[in-house]
Amino acid sequence: MSISKVKVLSAILFSIVILFIESCSRRWTVKEKQEFAQKCSLTDSVQNLALELTGFKQNEIENIIVREMHNGKIIDSFYIHPDKNRFDSLRTRSVAWIEHTIYIKDSYQIVISENQSFILSDMKMVMWPEYTMFSEGYGCEMGDYKIDGIRFEHNANPDFVKKGWKE
Repeated sequence: MSISKVKVLSAILFSIVILFIESCSRRWTVKEKQEFAQKCSLTDSVQNLALELTGFKQNEIENIIVREMHNGKIIDSFYIHPDKNRFDSLRTRSVAWIEHTIYIKDSYQIVISENQSFILSDMKMVMWPEYTMFSEGYGCEMGDYKIDGIRFEHNANPDFVKKGWKE
């Protein structure tokens, strides 16, 4: 094959790749963003919420009690257990999933041990951009909340840090 044929074939292949990439890209319209933001703001519950646990030893987090509170009264309680395969012993970090529906208007007391409990409250759903190489998208996440009265924004996984723990 001559050098000129290789150049022509390379140019054609390059053009096809560029056309493919361009055809895959998609941007949301202003109207689509506004409609999605409105829908997200009306969301009142979260499924499969991940809780991060920092500073605890594995045996301290085996049985975590979660108490759902509505208007200051406990209306439900259940146990969650951390994923033992996701325990990081160096940084003492773990993840536990709440497999119950979490209602953002309610508050939740997370009881890790006798003297380690936290209140998760004032939750809000937020619209976040989710970009890929080829498209623009948005997701609706519980990414604004308070833990023990301290506001956390733009963080989808509440992190409960052992009191007195230093990294």
